[in-house]
Formats: sequence, C-alpha cells, structure tokens
Amino acid sequence: MLAWNNPNAIVMVAEKRKDAIAYIVKRFAKRLPSVIILDDAFQHRQIHRSLNIALINASEPFFNAKMLPEGRLREPLKNLKRANLIVLNKISDPQKADTIEKNIEKTGVPVIKARLKTAELVCVSGAFTTSEEARSMKEINAFAFAGISSPESFLESLKEEGVNIVAHRFFHDHAPYSVKKLHAIRKIADAKTLSLVTTEKDYFRMLGHPELIRIITARPCYYLKIETNIFDGTEKLQSMLKAVIGKQE
Repeated sequence: MLAWNNPNAIVMVAEKRKDAIAYIVKRFAKRLPSVIILDDAFQHRQIHRSLNIALINASEPFFNAKMLPEGRLREPLKNLKRANLIVLNKISDPQKADTIEKNIEKTGVPVIKARLKTAELVCVSGAFTTSEEARSMKEINAFAFAGISSPESFLESLKEEGVNIVAHRFFHDHAPYSVKKLHAIRKIADAKTLSLVTTEKDYFRMLGHPELIRIITARPCYYLKIETNIFDGTEKLQSMLKAVIGKQE
C-alpha cells in the first residue's frame, strides 16, 4: 500500500531495520534518499534517528495501561520523554483530547493534534464509474469488515459519510484473511444484497491473494481511503521536519 501510494519512494520491509538501511545504502548508493522514515520504531534503539515522533491514539489512551505481559505497554510511559514530538491522533472528542493532552504535557515534549478524515471511497467492483459517483455513498447498503486496531473508527468514518452499515465483522489486527472467513462474509452480503466495504489497508493485504480478491469482488466492493488532518500544530511539525531535512542539504 505504501509503495502504491508513494511510487517515487524506496519502500523496504525488513525484520531488522538496520539491515534495511544497510541495504539501501549499498543498493541505492548513487541516489541515496535524503530522509529515511521508520515505522513503529520507537523501541528500535539500534538506529539513531534525527527526529523521534511518538503517536498516541486519542480514542484508546494508555495512561492506565500496564507493561507487557500483564498489559500492552512495551516500555514505561516515562520513556515518552525520549520523543522529540508527540502526535495525539484520531481525535473525535475535543474535551477528551484536552484531558489526554494535559497528561502528555507532563513529559515536557511538544504535542500536536490530529484527526482522521475520509478521503475517497474507491470502487474495486460494482456500479461506480466516475469519481463523482463514488462520492455519493448514501445509497450504499454495506457489510463493513476490517482487521485493524480500533476498527470502530472505520465504522464511524463510514457513518459520517452516509454509508448505511447493515452488518459488520471485525478481525484481530494483522490476522490473516482466509477463503473460509471471506466466504462467510460473502454469504451474508449475498443474502442481504449488500455491498462489501473494507479499509485500504485490508484491501492491499488481500491483493496478493487472487482467490480472496475473487470472493469479495463477486459483489460490489469498495475500500475507504483515509487521511490525517493535523488541525493543531502544523507549523510546529513542518519546522521540525525542515530542520531535519536541512541538515542533509
């Protein structure tokens, strides 16, 4: 999905991030990227980073969570001080976000605020033939399914755009899709004459498996693209990014 949406970028997948960087340096020696972005690497201490950004999900704050294996924290909350910037993301309730921000401010790390916004409903199979028609989502009676963390936000995004969600099913984050799982979804969608709607991430996870794609595209099928809307602190983020890029020039 990242490669598809960023055709001019080098996209690497590696269990050991330092191996990926070593490969980039060797393979692309004549056109080295000016910036390397690591995803989910706050605990990956083997690589020095010029800018360390931590994201906190406002819909699922973890200030009362416990450390692994009892809870889901990978390290103590006090270590957020290691970040240069904290992004309070997926904000839907401003008052709740203000309360979370007050907890974050105790770290002394700058905070910016962001929320998700729907970008486009992409037609994989079905009746939509133009982007204008694809924007008219209110007539869609849908079976929504997703295998992501906090899938409730996906449903909320669809509802805000007027999609009528007749049924839905959630799977564990990163859980593999199977023919059996998708046939079960299709059976319900067939019986109720529903379109299938999933997330962009989930669609691209299935894209490498032709049989799975055949199952879902037998009915009208769509995936929802989302974007991040930074509504408080854009200039702060841009300033930090420019400072990092400027060091490379």
